[in-house]
Amino acid sequence: MSRWDGPVSVVEDLDPEPEQPPGRSQRRDLVLGLLILAGVLVFAGWQWWYQETRQSNYTAAVEALERRDLDEARSLFAEASGYRDADSRAGEVDRRIALRDSLYKAATSHIAVKDWVAGLADLRALHKIQPSYRASSHLERMAVAEIGSQALEHGVAQREPPGGPAGLYYRRDSEWLYLPGSDLDSRVRGYGSVGLLVYDAPAASGGGKARTILLANFLGPEPVSTVLPFDPNVYGDFRWNEQGVWAFRYGQYSTPGRAPVTNAMHGVEAAFMRFGSSATYNVAFENTGGAMGEVLVDVDLTSDHYLMASWTGAARLSSEVLSNTVVSLSAATAGSPPRMIYATTGVGIDGARLSRDGRYALVTTYTSPPGAGSVYRLLLFDLQSGGQPQQLDGVRVRNLGGDEGRTRWISSTFIDSGAYEGNVLAAVFNYDHTHLRMYDPALPEEPLFDVEVPTPTGLQWAVSRADERGLVVNGALSTYSPPYGRSDAQTVPVVEISASGHATQTGVLVNKSGTPRAVDLAPDHLAVVSVLSEEDTYIWIVNSVPAGNAGQAQVRPTTIYTQYVPGSVGLKVPAPVNVGDGLLVYVEDESLRVRTYDGGIDVPLEEGVRVLYPRRYVHDRTPVLR
Repeated sequence: MSRWDGPVSVVEDLDPEPEQPPGRSQRRDLVLGLLILAGVLVFAGWQWWYQETRQSNYTAAVEALERRDLDEARSLFAEASGYRDADSRAGEVDRRIALRDSLYKAATSHIAVKDWVAGLADLRALHKIQPSYRASSHLERMAVAEIGSQALEHGVAQREPPGGPAGLYYRRDSEWLYLPGSDLDSRVRGYGSVGLLVYDAPAASGGGKARTILLANFLGPEPVSTVLPFDPNVYGDFRWNEQGVWAFRYGQYSTPGRAPVTNAMHGVEAAFMRFGSSATYNVAFENTGGAMGEVLVDVDLTSDHYLMASWTGAARLSSEVLSNTVVSLSAATAGSPPRMIYATTGVGIDGARLSRDGRYALVTTYTSPPGAGSVYRLLLFDLQSGGQPQQLDGVRVRNLGGDEGRTRWISSTFIDSGAYEGNVLAAVFNYDHTHLRMYDPALPEEPLFDVEVPTPTGLQWAVSRADERGLVVNGALSTYSPPYGRSDAQTVPVVEISASGHATQTGVLVNKSGTPRAVDLAPDHLAVVSVLSEEDTYIWIVNSVPAGNAGQAQVRPTTIYTQYVPGSVGLKVPAPVNVGDGLLVYVEDESLRVRTYDGGIDVPLEEGVRVLYPRRYVHDRTPVLR
């Protein structure tokens, strides 16, 4: 191929770019790069700020949630949307807010119609979700005060009201009614039916320190007081019912050693006065001790019926049962001769009691000697139809070292109200546990339920609640209990038994040297009152356990109140602390106050109150198994 050596054509640019000054192109590229870099930095900064803001909002939301400020938490979780689990937690807060609002609405609705108990339950549930929400704290205090005031109904207080006489007052229909003639030395002289009350007051004649016994009747529109024909220097204690008044005099005689009839009213004589009559019927005893004797065993608090026992052929000095000792049990009404219902030889009686309707009697027997080798039996007597007694329960004692004779092996009581009304509750100790068994007197062959409670020693059992929900039963150390061990605490077993027989057991640790006096199982807490004696002082202690801990074998409670009472006052007056209706009502420095079982709310009810006799003290005494 030949090579071209001629002239070359050149295309000329007729519109060339103007020539740039030296360095301008570089500056443009730099500016563009800087703009891009600034944009990247701004975006990165915005991303960092956005992430930090969401993180900060999330952290603040968690803190708000810990403070239970739900609205603030919900707002902050929403602003932290997309960060970690902020969205799911916002949904959780929404649900809690909905529940909070629902509870607050329900509480205000209940309080508007003065259903204080339901209102307080709503407010306490609301408190767990968000304390101090709107007016909830004020409403809580209002509800506690109203319920505390209601808890005083049918109780008695020693008051010094401004503008009124100082003395005893009975609470009826939310008003205090003065007990005519009473003064600051007056006191309630026992317990019995609602609407009636026995108390003492200065005598109208006799002058000086002379006192008289009166019966106040609050069943009508106005209280009426009647002088009773009992000398307060002779008769110190009374029980009253719709039929009349029982009066008791103590320390009339002593029975040496261990009598063939134990858990009875030794040294006590009684008298009964029927309403509508001024006559009194005395129940007195002869030969009260040693080889032969008589003793009042039980008094029916709703009628004029009573049980008495007698024995012959006991040990002359110790009164103990011998193989030829004859022990008999008789039923009677005041003013009528006793009717023997049971007699046995070589067997002692370890307590007996009447049913409220007077038809049945429970009797615990033991073979001599008490302790190792003894057999304890619980017998049911039908006093209307007669016939042989029915054995409900029994236990044979083994020899375990000498404490058998002081142990309460079998104790029992009739249930007077609620789902188990008319039935028999028995506590049978069997060395390392106690059986709580319920029997129907009409069908006594098999127990309605049998609840086994771990107990390393025999306890004193009491029924602290009997209503349509079932029973609450608690046990405690007593003079019948052998040493518990070396620990500084005792376990108070509290057993809730539903109407269907389902049992929940809770063991509450309290001071070993203390004596449990009362138990109240409320929907949110379990409260236990005990008293401890130290030198010249009685220490009243109120412990509580959250309901969430119910069912645990051992729970260490929280002390929500302690009061020190001088030994000179001692136990001669009612307890200064009282539990019931889910609240603690107490008197301190002449101020009547009420406190919730968690200790979170404490409000004053009234000033100028020296002593409080709550309804449980003057009307609804806790049944004790014996």
